[in-house]
Amino acid sequence: MIDTGGIEPDSKDIILSQMRDQAQVAIDSADVIVFMLDGKESYTSADEEIAQMLRRSKKPILLVVNKVDSARIPDHFYDYYNLGLGEPIAISATNMLNFGDLLDD
Repeated sequence: MIDTGGIEPDSKDIILSQMRDQAQVAIDSADVIVFMLDGKESYTSADEEIAQMLRRSKKPILLVVNKVDSARIPDHFYDYYNLGLGEPIAISATNMLNFGDLLDD
C-alpha cells in the first residue's frame, strides 16, 4: 500500500509537482486504487481532475468518503456519484464506521 498524500493537479509549486509525479508512479504500479475524499464537504474541481486522471488509468478504483461520522449520510454525499468512479463507500476513521464494507470491496 502506498499513501501518496494529496494531489494538486495544476500546482506549479515544485514540491507539489513532485508529489503529483510520485502519485502517478503509484497509480501506474497499483493493482487497486483507493481514492479517499473528505466527506465533510462536497468534492472540489481538483477532485474532479484527479478522478479523471484515475479513470484514465483503467485500474479498479474504490471511492472512499471519510469523515461520515454518523449513520446519517450528508445530503452532498450523493454528489460523489458524479465523479464517475462507482458507488462511494462512506466511512469514519475516527469512529471506525463501515470499515467492513470497505474491506469487503
